[in-house]
Amino acid sequence: MHQLSGFPYARLVLDGEGAHRKPYDGSDLLKYLKTSADTDLIVIAHGWRNEEQDAQQLFQAFLKSASDGMKHLGLSKLARQTPVAGVFWPSMALPEHTAAVNGAASLGGGEADQQLGA
Repeated sequence: MHQLSGFPYARLVLDGEGAHRKPYDGSDLLKYLKTSADTDLIVIAHGWRNEEQDAQQLFQAFLKSASDGMKHLGLSKLARQTPVAGVFWPSMALPEHTAAVNGAASLGGGEADQQLGA
């Protein structure tokens, strides 16, 4: 397990079919959980339009904020003992310009169907 902003951290990477992608298949997380006394696990996932690098930066910023808040409350030890699983999945940036941007979307034909492969 790695550390991210003071938390034990494991990456879980899923492919387009929802299967784990090695080496980030969760095996390090399972090994950690089997040997630790931890009772909690934080699972975070990114949203649309985030590539892995962007998502990792978001996770790091979120966990740093959580860690800082825990320190302020005197709970630093809790952050060091609470593992986090960061879930990465195939998310693609959608085009900013679509037919719907220029007016109401139609039920068929036009640029939107071409972009969607319909």
